Amino acid sequence: RKRIGIYYSTTLSFILMRHFLTILMLVLCSSIAYAQQVYQFHLDSLKHAVEVASEDTNKVKLLNELSSLYVWSYADTSISYSQQALNLAEKLNYEPGLLSAQYNMGLALTTMGNYPRALDLGFKQLAIAQRRNDMVSVLLSYVVIVICYREQGDYNNALSYNREAQRVQEHSYLKDNLVFRGSFLTGR
Repeated sequence: RKRIGIYYSTTLSFILMRHFLTILMLVLCSSIAYAQQVYQFHLDSLKHAVEVASEDTNKVKLLNELSSLYVWSYADTSISYSQQALNLAEKLNYEPGLLSAQYNMGLALTTMGNYPRALDLGFKQLAIAQRRNDMVSVLLSYVVIVICYREQGDYNNALSYNREAQRVQEHSYLKDNLVFRGSFLTGR
């Protein structure tokens, strides 16, 4: 009788576990589907906002946000939006928008493997950010530069610019900012 009780107990536990796992998978799948719908709604809303926006700094911000959402998944689309933002920012002489567009385009170009063009943008962004004393943009330009050098296997330059980024951060108001702390730029 003990064996029969153990058998039924084990079988019942197995059935309950299987049902629990099935329900858990259904909940996870529906959560993922919902998140994708929310993301798509956000993209559609941004695209509509860009279409109806006037040619001002808000449109530059919207284009940059759209560009940032596509950087890693659809780099060519990201480049298209960042180029539009870059052109409008230059026309408006809106340097914060210009810096964001250069950053997004630099990341998208690294995603596509176009390191020379990404490096060029990274250094242009760095020069503007330094002139403006915009420490966030200075550090973000170093992100693009370090990633480019690292992906090309030029570890000496990657480490050199990473150290420079750390030095800049340590001597700025961003020294305690966790986003820029450590050597995340070099993958450590």
